[in-house]
Amino acid sequence: MHAERDVLVRSVFPELRRRAAQHRLHLQEVELRWGVTEEESGRAAQLCLTEVCRSQMLVGILGERYGMVAPRPHFPDLPQYRWLASAPADLSITELEIRQFEALFPEDMNQRAFCYFRDPALIQSVPVAWRAHFAAESKEAQTKMSQLKNRLLARGVKVTENYPCEWEGVVGGNPYLKGLEQFGKAVLEDLWTALLKQYVEEALQRRFHGRAKLLADAVEKVRAVQAKGGVLLVQGAPGEGKTVFMAALAHALRTGNKTTPTPPCDVISFTTGASQSARTVEDLLRCLVQWLRAREKAEEESPLPVSYKDLIKEFRLKLTDMQKDQSLALLVDGVDLVQDSRGQLNSDWMPQQVPKGMCLVVSVTTGSALLQAFSKKKDTILFPLGQLSMTDRKEIVQKGLDMFGKKLSDSAFNNQLQTLMMKKGAGNPFYLHLACEDLRNFASFDKMKDSLQRLPQSLSPLVGQGLDRLCCQYRAVGGLRRALGALALSNAGLREGDLYSLLNSCGDLASSSGQVTWEQALQLARKPRGRVPMATFTQMVRSLQSLIGLAHGTDDLLTLTNPEVRRAFEELLLPAEADQVQAHLILSAHLWSAVDPDGTDRFLHCEADQLRQLTAHLMSSDQWGALGSLLSNYYFLYANVRHGLVHHLLVTYGSYDGGDDVEDCHGFLCRHAPLLTSWPSLFLQQALNEPPHSAPRTWAQGLMGNRDTRGVVRLLNHHGDQDSQPEASQLVSTFLSEPTCVAMSPCAELVVVGTGQGFLHLIHAQTGQEVKVLVSSCDGVSSCVFLTEETLASTSFNGQIEIWDTNNGCRTAHMEGHTNVITGSDVSPDRKHLATVSLDFQLKVWSASKGHQVASLSSSSPMNCVTFNPEGDLLALGCWDGTLLLWNWLQNRTLMSIRGHAGSVRSLAFSPSSLCSGSLTGEVKLWSVPEGTCVGSYQAHRGSTEALTFLDQGDMLLSAGSDHTLHLWSGGLGCSLATLKQEQGPQASPQKKLRPSEPPALCVAVSGDCAAVGYHGDGLKLFNLTSGACLSVCLCVCLSVCLSVCLSTVY
Repeated sequence: MHAERDVLVRSVFPELRRRAAQHRLHLQEVELRWGVTEEESGRAAQLCLTEVCRSQMLVGILGERYGMVAPRPHFPDLPQYRWLASAPADLSITELEIRQFEALFPEDMNQRAFCYFRDPALIQSVPVAWRAHFAAESKEAQTKMSQLKNRLLARGVKVTENYPCEWEGVVGGNPYLKGLEQFGKAVLEDLWTALLKQYVEEALQRRFHGRAKLLADAVEKVRAVQAKGGVLLVQGAPGEGKTVFMAALAHALRTGNKTTPTPPCDVISFTTGASQSARTVEDLLRCLVQWLRAREKAEEESPLPVSYKDLIKEFRLKLTDMQKDQSLALLVDGVDLVQDSRGQLNSDWMPQQVPKGMCLVVSVTTGSALLQAFSKKKDTILFPLGQLSMTDRKEIVQKGLDMFGKKLSDSAFNNQLQTLMMKKGAGNPFYLHLACEDLRNFASFDKMKDSLQRLPQSLSPLVGQGLDRLCCQYRAVGGLRRALGALALSNAGLREGDLYSLLNSCGDLASSSGQVTWEQALQLARKPRGRVPMATFTQMVRSLQSLIGLAHGTDDLLTLTNPEVRRAFEELLLPAEADQVQAHLILSAHLWSAVDPDGTDRFLHCEADQLRQLTAHLMSSDQWGALGSLLSNYYFLYANVRHGLVHHLLVTYGSYDGGDDVEDCHGFLCRHAPLLTSWPSLFLQQALNEPPHSAPRTWAQGLMGNRDTRGVVRLLNHHGDQDSQPEASQLVSTFLSEPTCVAMSPCAELVVVGTGQGFLHLIHAQTGQEVKVLVSSCDGVSSCVFLTEETLASTSFNGQIEIWDTNNGCRTAHMEGHTNVITGSDVSPDRKHLATVSLDFQLKVWSASKGHQVASLSSSSPMNCVTFNPEGDLLALGCWDGTLLLWNWLQNRTLMSIRGHAGSVRSLAFSPSSLCSGSLTGEVKLWSVPEGTCVGSYQAHRGSTEALTFLDQGDMLLSAGSDHTLHLWSGGLGCSLATLKQEQGPQASPQKKLRPSEPPALCVAVSGDCAAVGYHGDGLKLFNLTSGACLSVCLCVCLSVCLSVCLSTVY
């Protein structure tokens, strides 16, 4: 276990100590085999068990060897050792240690002990000469080890089975392994999660003062919600103490209420402020699934799911299987900070229906977009924290000062406490905290009244006063103001190490006169001439942390999350626009030096967030030349692709108007974005695939050096000439399940593709990159349509309707719409109403804002499609039996009902003066409205006419069919004007037989001068309606986009 121990000692434990230090916790590991001298070897078991009795947590690493069996140790007759009397006589020291820990913590061992089983397959890669170090000593030892592992699993201990590793060689005379990154990460997250739960949450609860009545009300609300199942939404402004309140609520729910007979309930608590990784939706779900599994106490436990899809599936399944007689409170603090792997806000993990007996308690910031979305849900109860009452203010001040032996007078003639409590900002706990800190550190007893009166009335001036005092206190640190100005402009915040580097470089810049140039800033960022003493820096950071709000997280991250605090920093440090530009420049130079410290412009070792921020700050500081050098650097492109920043990089190119070198890099990225998005490791390969003497190929060959690349090139590309290059694409995506529908946003910024497994893929129309994935709780997505630019409606195969906020990635409404498959949907011209039709013979109209039904119509036949007229008062619907219905839904009056086609009606479209319908036979008919007279009829497609839309105020008609063609017709004459196609060459007419290789076009979405078309087995294609050229292709092998979607006009 030499390699595993090195990983723990060199990486895991130092990181744990750093995290724990943020919460004033000291962590000390004990290596039970290290430190036993040769003279004490006979007492090894006794010494080890003594150390176990001093420990609060246990990490057990088990391979195939059972270990040394020592004589039974002799201990005094103490309670912690009495288990030895009944223990078997031939236990190894390892098993003795585990059993000793179990005797110490019989009730909560599964929360304190964590075991890791090495993959037995490792032994196959170990040389024969060293296998004895890894294999079981004997059959008996193998049996004992198997029994020990089974005992741990049955005990409910958190076990990570079969962690991967591989043979590396011999180091220092000992066998050594590699590939233990997953092992180290698992140990780190397990221990930190346990530390948070057992120590940090308790510390937060101890800091909770005041609001006793509010806390009791919250407990009662949770109990009431549990009776039916639902969500309690705790909302509060920044600084109002949401995190501390959530910790106190979790403690109150666990321990019960002393004043009422309500029993305690099971509580699962998670805070997104624990670390940066805790904000990812995958880590959140992983913790929730793990805790829900532990709650079930299953005998056998499978490994945790890896993918987001599998995690959310198991999470929902665990909630569904929860027994109704069990009560559970699931608390998630800072739910509006949860992000997906792309850094986008995500909340579709939240269960649509919370089971009876469970209350989901989440906290959000007042004014956030997510709060507005959540508040629309029917089963959500809002619980605002609000301003502190006078009683709560008094308790917070008194207990806060009492911790340091201080107090304010509350006598009738000198009521100092009343003076502070009457301040305008005293209703905010953070204001009171800063005020008490200010009085404790800088006020004198004899001048306390004057100090109280001089305290600013609100939070922002109070922070500004403290910040000015901080800058004066450390005025010897020359670059402090500039460094703190850069912190104010950093949306992601700065780590302590980054702030230290900025202070050093800004200290040298402080001596320069006039504006700082880019060359000066970059040179000093890489090689500062002076260093701030570390003792001074540590004291300054501690003061800064108190000023901006105590961090509850594990990362040494300094960030201004409170808007009032950020405003104070900007007003004091960045009063003019020129100051902001200089701060952006300094921050850009620091980020550049961080991603390229040696100045070689190779960007080999950098972080994704640094790359993302660098380009943004360069643009804000008007350093277009420096940005151009980055965008024309293939090493920089490679670094962005490795970190999954293709979409971000393409957006940056769109904001830059540069030269030929930049255009070459941009063109290369556009050509290969589809492949590199999914397989970034192929960047070098694709560069080698470029034509001879081209810039990317020259770069790649220089990077490869003298290595033979011919085999690599032949593997993926047999052609080397320019003509063989794939067509440039602006919209390319792949899907893991069958696409079923497509919709384009009103401003043509987003394309949404729904799939049969319930995924909604949001694709940026300009860059062609997938920016977000939403997971439906329904049985597959049957259709989707944009209600507004940021609101999407999706329907399902089991008749349900969901409304989504695409910006925040959250579901805002869920309706039981129909009893059968919803086959079509459309939105009214004013986007206030949604119409849906189904195989249940029903058409229904819904309020887009409130989510309730406002009108309905029954038919004698299943319905296929529906569309609003341009005025929004009429609905046309097509049925299976070929019937066309025209219905005034505002007056609930049927205007037209005719047998329009011999086959099923598959598509409909309104022009300003007529209605067009397409059938299963490929026939298209035009009807006068509302008379219902057929004024035109022609064969548009050989197969079914799947989608129709009028363009140019009804002068042109676009049709998509199952014959793999899109035709542009004159609006009323049936004369074909153009055929949209992917490749040049003659297209088959509707009368010609289709080739088997041509999949049918099944749906189309039009917005602006672009049309997104879905094909059976050929994915998505984007066409220009003016030229008829194919702009892009969506790679989607053997899958279909098979439902028509919302259509709109071009002009």
